[in-house]
Amino acid sequence: MPKLTRALESATRKKIDSTLDALDWKTDEESPECNVYTERVKTEEQKKKLKRKQPDYVLYKSGTDEPIAVIEAKRKGESLEKALNQAIKYAKLLGVNIIFVYDSTFIKTYDLRSDSELKIDKEPVKELISEERLLRFIELGSDIEEVTPEVKHTREELIRIFEWSHALLRKEGLRNLDKFVEFSNILFIKIISEIEDDRERRGLGRKLDKSLSWENIVKIKEPKAMLNYINDTVLKEGLAKQYNRSDDIFQQKLKITNPNTVKQIVDRLSKLRLLNTESEIKGDAFEYFLKSLASGNDLGEYFTPRHIVALMVRLVEPRYGNTILDPFCGTGGFLIEAFRKMKKGQDENDETIMYSLKEESIFGIELTDTYKIAKMNMIITGDGHNNIVQTDTAKRDYWEKFIENSKEKEPKIKKLKEIQKKGFDVILSNIPYSQTTDYGSKYPVPSNNGDSVFIQEIILALATKGRCAVIVPEGFLFRRELMKTREYLLDNCSLDAIISLPSGVFLPYTGVKTNILVFTKGETTKSVWYFKIENDGFELNVGRKRIDGRNDIDSLLETWGERKITKNSLSISIDKIKSKNFNLSLSTYETIKHKEAKREDVAKIINKIILTEDEVMKELIELRNMLK
Repeated sequence: MPKLTRALESATRKKIDSTLDALDWKTDEESPECNVYTERVKTEEQKKKLKRKQPDYVLYKSGTDEPIAVIEAKRKGESLEKALNQAIKYAKLLGVNIIFVYDSTFIKTYDLRSDSELKIDKEPVKELISEERLLRFIELGSDIEEVTPEVKHTREELIRIFEWSHALLRKEGLRNLDKFVEFSNILFIKIISEIEDDRERRGLGRKLDKSLSWENIVKIKEPKAMLNYINDTVLKEGLAKQYNRSDDIFQQKLKITNPNTVKQIVDRLSKLRLLNTESEIKGDAFEYFLKSLASGNDLGEYFTPRHIVALMVRLVEPRYGNTILDPFCGTGGFLIEAFRKMKKGQDENDETIMYSLKEESIFGIELTDTYKIAKMNMIITGDGHNNIVQTDTAKRDYWEKFIENSKEKEPKIKKLKEIQKKGFDVILSNIPYSQTTDYGSKYPVPSNNGDSVFIQEIILALATKGRCAVIVPEGFLFRRELMKTREYLLDNCSLDAIISLPSGVFLPYTGVKTNILVFTKGETTKSVWYFKIENDGFELNVGRKRIDGRNDIDSLLETWGERKITKNSLSISIDKIKSKNFNLSLSTYETIKHKEAKREDVAKIINKIILTEDEVMKELIELRNMLK
């Protein structure tokens, strides 16, 4: 395969242009409404201030000549610190405080007033923003809040209700996973009702008859009558048919048998409005619920921390038109983040685009009943739930399930078969650890070890040039019985990077050491770039509180474009990896690097000694000549 040229700064600018358009900035410089100027400023006076210097982009307050932000673009892999220093000079000359620098992968923000990055609700801003948001930063400072007091109250109350329901459902004799699913079923009945009411308010048709809404459930005062109505009417005749036309999201009846339990949960949830809290806020409650159940050891695997999910999605950059698979999707975190990423900047009024996103882009597989939660989450996010199926991924029967879910729609079936033949463009996942399988004979490297089979399944499911980011346990990198699997990976894919995560990332579920593998199918590996994350921005304990300030994820994204060698990173050739029996553990090569560094230090000392002896000889010769 021919070696490709590197992307230039113009590629970054194309992304900036499309993002600004999607954010409703006016980029047509021939229009009087334009508030984005590229490689020039709006007025002659501003031009004089810059003294022939030209920022890549200057953003203006609409209807004025007032500059409000500077954007500096760099090609992928160029130093963002250098770009920031350059942008600061432009900003000071123009009297602007807000700066964005972008290298096609990573966006860095900066506010001159506070000498810090921009934050929304304590979360660092990692993207370009609308004029409305930018003006709020100018007015309120570098750290603004967008979660309203009402939403904060809703989030806190929802978490309290999750905690309370956990104890309540224990009396029902349900195991941890069933408690989670059953409470979620009732929660989502309310959310779907709110979605339907919102559709009606906006003049759109209802998918669910109004008689099946939450409002009608609440009107029923007698607990047994309420439970019967939910089971026999709302679920069986309503949600199970209208939201997938089957009972695989909402079962035809709850597993909760005590009518008083259902009545208490309904009464507590009735006090909340959930639609305006966004699914991220509900995610906080889910996370709390999962943490509270972690001791049961049957739910921790379903929740990958959201900042790690966001990192992995950024590393493989899914875009509109791609097909995305999570073969072990749990509650759907990777699929939700990828869906949002692909939807951003698209015209949501374009039926063709939205059909493609909802029906032909997102695919998930999950063995347990948690797949229902993934489907529910996708409905809230904007849909894409129809291609989430329940099966054992290693069994390799999931395509039959995808086709079965297409409801005999011939165009959809044809598209599914095309994807099956080609493979997926992007796979994102966190594989289940320490599993065994009965289906290992189906794979190129036969094994009953789940780690081996799951990675092979991902490789087989990828399209040529398909990209993958997957979390694996540390043992996958060095265990002797997985050597052939690692060799198969390196022979069939370019293992672009191994990102070492600190042991506490998955607390309180598990303290197991993990790594992110990033690879592209279709080329053999020539070398592997390693990056060690020691600080992921959170305390590495059960509490996992956010730590303010710079962290190693920021450093990773800044160096990602060109895989630079830094104090956190190194590159190892495939020959060296082969000589170590395909051991991929970072610790192996950190030791080698340390020894090589020591050898270099010793060599320098020896050279210095030799040089000193030469100088002594030179002095002795000169002295002898003088004495002659």
